[in-house]
Amino acid sequence: MTAGDGARDEVRALLDAVAEAAAGAGDEAAAGRVRGEASRIGRPGATLVFAGEKKRGKTSVINALLEEPSLLPVDVDVATSVHLTVAHAALAVARADGAEIPFGSIAEYAALDPETGRCRHPGVTQVEVGLPHRLLEGGLRLVDSPGVGGLVAGHTAITLAALDRADALALVVNGAGELTASECLFLGHAAQRITTVLFVLTQTDVFPDWEQVRDRNVQLVREHAPALAGAPWLPVSSRDRLDGLPGHGFAELEAAVAERVVGRAAVLGLANAVQVARLAVEDLLDAARTRLGGLVADPAAYAPLEAEEGRLKALQGEGAAWRAALREKTRGLGAELRLTCRRMLNDLQTAAQERIGAGGRDLVDELPGLLHAGGDGICLVLDTRLRAGLARIAARTADGLVPPDPPQLAVPQRIRSLPPLVRSTPDNEVGDEVEHAFRSLGAVSMATTALTFALNPVAGVLAGAGVSVFLRRQRQSREQVQRDRADAQRYAAGVIRDFGTEIPAALDQVLAELASRLEKALGAELDRRRQAAESALAAGREAAAASEEALRRDRGEAERTIGELTALAESADALSARLDPQDPRDGQEKGSPAP
Repeated sequence: MTAGDGARDEVRALLDAVAEAAAGAGDEAAAGRVRGEASRIGRPGATLVFAGEKKRGKTSVINALLEEPSLLPVDVDVATSVHLTVAHAALAVARADGAEIPFGSIAEYAALDPETGRCRHPGVTQVEVGLPHRLLEGGLRLVDSPGVGGLVAGHTAITLAALDRADALALVVNGAGELTASECLFLGHAAQRITTVLFVLTQTDVFPDWEQVRDRNVQLVREHAPALAGAPWLPVSSRDRLDGLPGHGFAELEAAVAERVVGRAAVLGLANAVQVARLAVEDLLDAARTRLGGLVADPAAYAPLEAEEGRLKALQGEGAAWRAALREKTRGLGAELRLTCRRMLNDLQTAAQERIGAGGRDLVDELPGLLHAGGDGICLVLDTRLRAGLARIAARTADGLVPPDPPQLAVPQRIRSLPPLVRSTPDNEVGDEVEHAFRSLGAVSMATTALTFALNPVAGVLAGAGVSVFLRRQRQSREQVQRDRADAQRYAAGVIRDFGTEIPAALDQVLAELASRLEKALGAELDRRRQAAESALAAGREAAAASEEALRRDRGEAERTIGELTALAESADALSARLDPQDPRDGQEKGSPAP
């Protein structure tokens, strides 16, 4: 359908009715959310928020999409309170909170200082970039949000806040591993507000198994955010795009953005508003049905609530079986990750030996970078497997309870500050080469130069010295290669030894903190559920003491409320079906991910 005045009026009427119902039920928070959606109806253009954990290539995707390699800062931490927005402009321009800044200073205003880890402009909350790009001409705005989840504390809430102003979401993941617990939790929240999502799978040029990773992630989305199961997965390589190589996947990404976001800008906002209203109605219906279920006079009707209350109390005890199971599974995860670390260190040592064996003039310069990159890679793999293991443990330990965001397994500081590889040189490298040439002339070189010396004494001396200098330099070059290899062997052994000490220690520290936080979070969730059961039980017992006449009156009121809310839910479903923002592709079954 087209988003004409009729559709907007119907959506506004629905939002007004839902907000009024929420306020009447005393849920002012829900009423405020619904009214907020009503205030955003009719905004021009469309806002696409890019979200994802740190080091997934999110900012690089935006830069590659706009064909500007240095547009937004890459490989630095974006300040928690700052959002980067890119929109169309006739000329390239950058602004921080409305004040124009040098175009090359975007990172200074939007990112943390890599030396101090602090904001260089702490008062700045919004950095806007104007760019004359064809993709932005239709009013598209791209928002680069901070990383979600446990990688950077506080960023999840900031990114979720950005979704309040978004029309669509692009979740950026890479081919290194499956979605983390943080990303799955974030998707569950996002699905409550956003109906149009694009999954962008990056670094397909780096991870050859990205297709298997994508297939596993499709299944995880079905489990944790089933409303988004039909969203497309778009594999891309930002590096290949910026290097002008074929097969980078950005043509498909551009087409998806143009078709699903820009081409449906007028409808997306309406669909998102209906989604928020529908979820609010569902919460109100749950509360009304619970209230109706408690309006009975028979105390036996509360036996299930009493049983649930007792079960939850038992689970809260220090000796509860789930606590011991959690600790045992966490220890098992630690042992599994330490074994993985040892195997990867062995692989890194083998790779270093191969590089040292190949030698070459660049060995001393290249080896430290290769070793440090290997250490970063080990930490990244361990971090990904740590999060996946946490999700499995939480799911098997306490069904339905949400795990906390784990802390990041960062590269230990001692590894980041390792000394450089210093090339050793012979003590007698500088000397009088001509004098040395005379001392080192052998029988062959003396015979060779004898005739020349007899004919021309000066020329003979110089010729013999030149041959000797050349031979000496050849020998020195071979000796330097041997010294370089010896230096590299010692350096690699020391670095890998430090990796083997520091990375497992950091892993144990993160795992200990993770186990403590997970146990506390699950205990807190059990306490919340117990209190809810106690509250429902108390309300039921109070209702049992009321007169039958009062119960009949209250039941009638609850039933009318349920009927009104059911009608609102049906209206929302009908509007959602007509707007249908989920899958604009013709002939493709809904619920199946795009290739």
